[in-house]
Amino acid sequence: MSSSLRRKENAQTFRWIVQIAVFVYVLVISIGKYLSWSNTANLHSICPFGGVVNLYTFFSTGNYVAKLHQATFILLIALVVGLILTGKSFCGWIYPLGSVQEWLGKVGRKLFPRIYDKLPRKLSYVLGFVKYLILAWVVYQTALSAKLFFEPWDPYWNLFNIWTGEIAISGYVVTGLTLFFSLFLERPFCRFA
Repeated sequence: MSSSLRRKENAQTFRWIVQIAVFVYVLVISIGKYLSWSNTANLHSICPFGGVVNLYTFFSTGNYVAKLHQATFILLIALVVGLILTGKSFCGWIYPLGSVQEWLGKVGRKLFPRIYDKLPRKLSYVLGFVKYLILAWVVYQTALSAKLFFEPWDPYWNLFNIWTGEIAISGYVVTGLTLFFSLFLERPFCRFA
């Protein structure tokens, strides 16, 4: 085996370990919050998207969006630095929902090899812009309300709170669709939402 192939396999193994570790960490936080363990973080406080939605409220009022605090800014900075240095590594390495989508994608690739990730190029291109519209809409609505406007639809939050009874019907629908489409498309939520 060549050294470059060995390095690639080692990197892939390390990536897999990071994905599992972050997934388990988030799962423990979620379960801990549900069971009211003391000193358990809120899932929103360990999501860098919280930093995005927190920006306007913080700079205009000096306050944080409900359920968020300054840790979200640290995660947002880490996300931006990571994106600059490594591209879209966040969704493939650290984001637990990205990992779940990838794992379901591996199943889908085996079950549906002829149609897996065969979205027409024009549709993929158009859908690629949807995420920017969603981002603008969520930031605007969150800034207006000073609440996590996206929470009822957020598949990350909903996936890790599925057992709590706190999920809106819209959360079940969006999370279910995200997981379903992960069998046919590579990380659909990360790519298009």
